[in-house]
Amino acid sequence: MEKMSIYVSDDGGSELTLFAFMEAARFARHWLPFCRENKIQERCPEAYFGSLDGEQSKEMKDLYEEMKGKIERAVMQGRVTDDLLDGEEARLALGKYRTAGFTRRDHPEVIKVKVLLESSVDVDITGHPLPNLVYISREKKPGVDHHFKAGALNVLRKKIH
Repeated sequence: MEKMSIYVSDDGGSELTLFAFMEAARFARHWLPFCRENKIQERCPEAYFGSLDGEQSKEMKDLYEEMKGKIERAVMQGRVTDDLLDGEEARLALGKYRTAGFTRRDHPEVIKVKVLLESSVDVDITGHPLPNLVYISREKKPGVDHHFKAGALNVLRKKIH
């Protein structure tokens, strides 16, 4: 896992996408060890819980349903409200989205690495490293052409160099 990196490029610059990604990362801390321990090949929780219902997996299913419910509430509300956030770190992660003037069509770049997962630091509940998870949303400004492929990855490359 420490050699794997997952990048999500959010062209719409949506706090809902970042929130869902953060919730999935939090769930992964429990789900990945559960899969290893139970030798689960089908790693999609929706498929796994839809095909099996055992007492052994009840706690994990409850965690999954909690995550799914929070994301669905945010989507139905059209935004992430404070009652859905777990702590100050989550509030800081979504901070740029809550600044005046931030819209889908006009916003600065958003790059979140540590807030999600960093394999050299973040581990699951059994101590195994988790993959790097990186969220990127490139800058958009009215009047500036932005219809190019990999625009968010170009932003990331600029920030690294």
